[in-house]
Amino acid sequence: MSPEHVTSEELWFLSALWETRSLTLAAKRIDVSVATATRLRTRVREKLHDPLFVRGAGGFVPTPRMVALFPKIRETQSALVDIAKDTVFDPASIRRTIRIAGVDNAFLMFLLPCVERIHREAPGLRLAFLPLPEDYPKALEVGDVDLVIYAPPRPEKTQGIRTARLVRMGHALVVREGHPLLEAVEAARMDGRPLPVKRLQDYKEVELTYGPASGRSVGETSAETDAPDDAIGLVTPYFLAAAFAVMKTDFYVRLPAKTADLLAEYLPIVKLPEGFRRMPMWDGKLIWHERTDLDPALQWLRGIFIRTLRSE
Repeated sequence: MSPEHVTSEELWFLSALWETRSLTLAAKRIDVSVATATRLRTRVREKLHDPLFVRGAGGFVPTPRMVALFPKIRETQSALVDIAKDTVFDPASIRRTIRIAGVDNAFLMFLLPCVERIHREAPGLRLAFLPLPEDYPKALEVGDVDLVIYAPPRPEKTQGIRTARLVRMGHALVVREGHPLLEAVEAARMDGRPLPVKRLQDYKEVELTYGPASGRSVGETSAETDAPDDAIGLVTPYFLAAAFAVMKTDFYVRLPAKTADLLAEYLPIVKLPEGFRRMPMWDGKLIWHERTDLDPALQWLRGIFIRTLRSE
């Protein structure tokens, strides 16, 4: 008698439910009825001794057990697909250009940590890093780009779009070295007083628009949406431009915390202490279209990003 195990049908169901957060959509994706999907959910819950998904405000939410299992499910799916292939894929055999789109910070935070390994394993691969298209789901669908690295400002629900979270990170406010706020912070610290948070409104902010898919909305600057127009001194989609603007003025900017740390290694900029403004978290995501799910080169490349960046 063979030991109890999760079947490939159950694996693909769990993966579909993870991606859609909907039992109906998951059933449609794997081409079964809702009744069959319900039976699959019950069966795999019993096998794994965990609910795996519970209902939330926006659909089914994975339990910690499911979150821990999902990378293994993805790896198993890839392994099952590989078994059915006629040939074994070797990254060294790649002779093509793979086009990756993103804002400039995506190169610093995501591509740069992976590029040496990518070209060591696939020396014949050419990477093209391109500006983020205004309609990046469409660009992925028609093949203008192969991958997008982005932090969408709203939930991505476009048909056929796949996403994988690479990092979850907080933000920091950044000013130049010698900024008057730093002196005020140090004086408050020496006197045992609270941070001089009201002093921040004396200075203008650099607003990062995070690419063409983003507009002026809550969370995209540290300022409130009803802040006066003169609270913003510069608007730009370029992280490096924002950092250099801060370096040469008394402006401040909100940057991902890791970006701020990296740039501070090379530029005379400093993170303000936490507490000046409420800083949201953000998810850096790898985004592709389902038409490339089984492309061996892109499967391999997505794996490089996921394994490298999630382990950092």
